[in-house]
Parts: sequence; structure tokens; C-alpha cells
Amino acid sequence: MRDGSGTAYAAYAPETDEGRLVAADALTGGLRARTPGSFTIVGATEDAALALEGSSLVSVGAGGVRRWSTAIGRPFIFPQEVIVDRARERAYVGRREVNRWRTTAFDTGDGGVIWRSAPARSVRPLSLAQGGLLLVGSVDGGRRAVRALGLDGLPRWTFRTAGEVVGARELTGRT
Repeated sequence: MRDGSGTAYAAYAPETDEGRLVAADALTGGLRARTPGSFTIVGATEDAALALEGSSLVSVGAGGVRRWSTAIGRPFIFPQEVIVDRARERAYVGRREVNRWRTTAFDTGDGGVIWRSAPARSVRPLSLAQGGLLLVGSVDGGRRAVRALGLDGLPRWTFRTAGEVVGARELTGRT
């Protein structure tokens, strides 16, 4: 995983005493830092890696320093369940809870929660669109849809679908 400042991150030997998060110069491969711990990298901000460490989401900078850590309650999140908006310093983390998805928007500067999706609605983060809109797959009372959520987590538009939404991308220039 590469951040916006030219640092590449890798984690190895998770769940062992030898676990490490390694930061290297993406151009030369030169080692910048080696941080001990059991990490699973799920994203990168402008200048740090976002990783799971136990049941916490952590930010680790290129120098190997943990900048912040916030409990998320679920130790297994896959990278595709994390959408990072570097321009707006946000990370959207999707968690499956029984038969529903919950999405939480985090401030990547300090790990603070910006908003959470309503517990009565299933909201799965899929991708970003122009203007920082978050495209999500949504289920509300059996109605399925693609929704665009604004920076405040509120819907800007909804497109109802006949089945489960598993992906959404904004295409520009007909490509």
C-alpha cells in the first residue's frame, strides 16, 4: 500500500511475535521504519498507513510512529471495506454485523468518528464519486439501492435496484 507522500507500507507475520509494519521509500526501496506489532494494512492516507491492530484501527506514519488508534470492535476488516478520501482526510470503514453493513466515517488526522450509518439500515461503502460523495450499497426495509452520501453522511441521491448492490463506480468521459 502506498501513501500520497511516496512511502510504501507492508505488513508481515500478523498474529505472531515477529509481526511488523514496514515503511519504505517507494522509489528507492530504502527502509524508513519497522514497527513491531500484528498489523493488517487496509488503506493509506496522504502520509500514513491505516491498519488493523487487534480490534483497533490505527494510523502509522512513515517514521513508524502510531499517530492514533481507535477501537472499532471487529478485528477482521478487508481492504475493500475501507474507502480512503485523501483530499478530505476521511476513511470510510464498512463492517458486517450479522446481516447488515454499518459504515463509519473517520477523520484520518485524529481517528475521530465523523458519522455512523443508522443501525436500522444496511450501508456498505463501495467507492468515491466527485465532490467527496460516498457511493454505498443500501438496504432499507427490503428496498435495495445505490446511494450517494454527502460529507455529513446524509443521502444526496438514491437509485433503487432490483437486487443486492455489490459494486458502484462513477465513470467519467464514458470510460
